[in-house]
Amino acid sequence: MDEFACSPHTVLNDPNGGWNPPEAAVDPHWTAVPRCLRQRNEITGYTPYGARAKDEFEEYQKFFSSEGLPVAPYLFVVARDNGSMIRPEYMRETVKILNHAMNNITMLNRVTGQNESFNQFCDSFCQLNEPIRQFYNGYVILTEPGAEPTSRIKLQYPISEYHSDLVKVYAYSQSYVEEEMVRGGIIMIPYLVVGFAIMCVCSIVSVMTRALYMHQENWYKIALAIMACLTPLLSCSTALATMFLCGVRFASILCVIPFLVLSIGEFTGILDNFAENG
Repeated sequence: MDEFACSPHTVLNDPNGGWNPPEAAVDPHWTAVPRCLRQRNEITGYTPYGARAKDEFEEYQKFFSSEGLPVAPYLFVVARDNGSMIRPEYMRETVKILNHAMNNITMLNRVTGQNESFNQFCDSFCQLNEPIRQFYNGYVILTEPGAEPTSRIKLQYPISEYHSDLVKVYAYSQSYVEEEMVRGGIIMIPYLVVGFAIMCVCSIVSVMTRALYMHQENWYKIALAIMACLTPLLSCSTALATMFLCGVRFASILCVIPFLVLSIGEFTGILDNFAENG
């Protein structure tokens, strides 16, 4: 999904691909010019250019959405008493919520300038919740007084187990991949913290050893060693921020930056110490 960060005022999306500033932005009394930067939540940044996966992902987008990533909000309905949802009153309430969400919740169409309901602006997989409605209708028919069982209506709970000695089945979804990427980044945090601590210790030992040899030992040398370890982090953050602003691909660089920072920090402390001593 694309988001737009604008300053100082919000800009309006032009259906022709441009950007129309609001009336306040073109006021001659305003000296600031609004600027809009595109921010993309893209999981393909680690994939090399020309990779087959990019072509497959493009076909995936074409199949599941007309343009770009599909907008897919979800409503999860559970019973307040933590009981089963396959009860007449609970299923009836669920169908009411479904009807309300599809007919009463609207979204502004910037092209036509009108508010459209889900049934109006949806163009793919719009009947995804239809099994819930049909299950409820069949349940009502079978529970009516005097209703006889019929082979045309089979209500079975939609859960099954699959086992095969020949193949393995893996589930995939956009949200699952993003969650795994976030989880992988969180797992790396303890290693980076430990690595940074080891780097600071090595830098302090190296700087203090030379300071003792030169008879220039003081507490400022420790601060110098720690700041030498922080300097690569600050420089990498500045470089990444510049790349963000310019819209340059940065995901591949993120894979190697932590290791570069850990390897450069100690040598930075030694070089700073040499520079200070002339």
